[in-house]
Amino acid sequence: KGFQTLAECDCFGQIDGLEPECFLRTDYEVTCDDERGAPAEVRAAAWVTVAVWAIGVPLLYVALLSAHAWRPHTVPRAALEALVGDYKRLLSGWEVVAVMEKLALVGFLALVDPGSWTQLFMGTIVALFGFVLQAHFAPYRTSSDNFVAFVASLALVPVFLGSLGLQVRSPHHLPCTFLVSP
Repeated sequence: KGFQTLAECDCFGQIDGLEPECFLRTDYEVTCDDERGAPAEVRAAAWVTVAVWAIGVPLLYVALLSAHAWRPHTVPRAALEALVGDYKRLLSGWEVVAVMEKLALVGFLALVDPGSWTQLFMGTIVALFGFVLQAHFAPYRTSSDNFVAFVASLALVPVFLGSLGLQVRSPHHLPCTFLVSP
């Protein structure tokens, strides 16, 4: 929600002779100052949310994993088991990669011209990159977990490619009409 709050507002043209008005995408009860911005207090809360969850959580993961790698006695492996227990020992930092991919797909991309071809193209690149990393590293201990993660990662790619296909408008595009002759 923090990223969506920082994205452009939804603006509507004149309704009943009134001036165009812009509203926050996450809550149409909040009127935006203009197309680009929610009120200052709402933007501040959104930035705090992004800082804590999108930046703070991955940094906390990295700090915990680094502390365990450099001084295992300070952060015992058992304490990290919920975070890294399913990954191969050499790839225990994979959770950071997974979180960053999710943040890119559902967070940062919300800031890139929502609903545009550019946003979908960037999402396709992120999904392809995540798929290639998943296929190459196979970070899970069990082959069944790797297979499920591989299929889930692969499934994102045709979804984004299909969405890109729907966005493309050729100059010769004609609406689908069926001519019925007598």
